[in-house]
Amino acid sequence: MHVRAVRREGEGFGVQLADGRTLTANVIINATGTWDRPFIPHIPGGADFRGRQLHTHDYTTPAEFAGKRVLVVGAGISAIQLLIEIAREAPGVETFWCSRREPVFNTEPFTPEQGREAVARVERRVRAGLPPTSVVSVTGLALTPAIAAAQRDGILSWRPMFTRITETGVCWDCGPEGGEHLDLDVIFWNTGFRSSLDHLAPLRLRAPGGGITMTGRLATVVEADPRIQLIGYGPSASTIGANRAGREAARVAADLLGVASR
Repeated sequence: MHVRAVRREGEGFGVQLADGRTLTANVIINATGTWDRPFIPHIPGGADFRGRQLHTHDYTTPAEFAGKRVLVVGAGISAIQLLIEIAREAPGVETFWCSRREPVFNTEPFTPEQGREAVARVERRVRAGLPPTSVVSVTGLALTPAIAAAQRDGILSWRPMFTRITETGVCWDCGPEGGEHLDLDVIFWNTGFRSSLDHLAPLRLRAPGGGITMTGRLATVVEADPRIQLIGYGPSASTIGANRAGREAARVAADLLGVASR
């Protein structure tokens, strides 16, 4: 079933479906994730580019970039892994790489303590009603053997973010007096995703800080309406976190409905 919108109706919720039907519910457990909300930042001139633009969401195989000049945009692990894959496997490709901030690679092993602190930092943000940050902004990037080899081979040659997109590529500090221009066939955005929560907009859950204020033992309960839980938002946006959050959501829902949970 495709959910279009969720609204409060009486003492419960009305869940509007794409086929026109409306279901009723007493409790909402939202687990829509982020995959259908790819994010591409607004850069002047984006609509003028005559080449191809795609997002991580659209990627299939490095073969589609053979013989192309490809700019990979992003500083997360997906951007780096796909940049390396394309550079090594697409025949005749020329790759370039840029992002808003220069990535910092960690040479030390990522410890369990650092993992717990990373989760705690994300949790503190959503409990304060702030938007969740990206995983990399909290954990950093591990300098794996594959990444180290790519650095040695000149694949990970980083540039700062361009300031404008043109018909034929991108440019830095472009203007009447010129600037640096890079001719491209493809701009490949690896700039992350946003939480898929548009269907919850009628509930007006967002806090002044731009996020949704979360509460509960694992920060999965919406503070503004505890009958709503968000799984995959904030600290539960990982495989391990989602498993724990799912069990907690079932317990909370059972308590709200007055039924026994396992």
